[in-house]
Amino acid sequence: MSASEKKLFIAIRLPKPVAGRVCQIQQDLIQRLGTASSVRLVAAEKLHMTLLFLGTVDVEAMDVVTGAFERAVGRVIAGDGGGFTGTAGDGGIEDGGEVGGAPGGPRIVLTNPGAFPTTRNPRVVWIGAHDPSGLIPELAMTLRKEIAASNCVNLTEKATSAFVPHITIAYPHRHISREQRHSLSVTLKEMQTGMEEDLTGLRAGRSATRNGAQEGPQQPADRQAHIGGDRAERIAVMESIATPSGSRYVERRGIDL
Repeated sequence: MSASEKKLFIAIRLPKPVAGRVCQIQQDLIQRLGTASSVRLVAAEKLHMTLLFLGTVDVEAMDVVTGAFERAVGRVIAGDGGGFTGTAGDGGIEDGGEVGGAPGGPRIVLTNPGAFPTTRNPRVVWIGAHDPSGLIPELAMTLRKEIAASNCVNLTEKATSAFVPHITIAYPHRHISREQRHSLSVTLKEMQTGMEEDLTGLRAGRSATRNGAQEGPQQPADRQAHIGGDRAERIAVMESIATPSGSRYVERRGIDL
């Protein structure tokens, strides 16, 4: 990649409570595996939910990309079909481009863990996310349409495949043994079963409360925290910069939700 190009993606920046719960799930994964030697965890400060992977973009197209980004977010969140006004810098995460906020945003509810391409052959380990309002998939779809219509980016097959809301939490090491890969697969399935039971218990408890029962099935506080939801606070165009110690993410344009 040349100096005149940037590797970009559009993502929801996780609110601190959600990031904290994801970190708890990461630690649960390591404890269940009994070792950290088979996976590499995503650092807490790099956790995010990708809505659209743009790939390599020419720096001269940045204004077109950010304009399409603002229109898409405005259309879904503000419901006005227009963009946002404000100034945008070229700083890092702390001083990235700031654009006026919108009145509402999606709610992130963590669901089951999973893996790409499959849990039997995990290469990317993730935790699923659900938004009861449906705004997250709508944002992803609208961003894809606006970016494609701008003709400034050739969207890859990765960007045009079916959208699966998720937060990547770990990557299996490249040279793990067959036994370690099998152990990871079994562990993910066990975690899926456990979280499904938690969700069922919480739904039953809420239903009982609505029907007048004084007390429904209770779940431990740490389990409830895993599947709680918080409103997303920020969406951003992010740049991935390769460094000797791994990728570094820098916000290039952001919108407070």
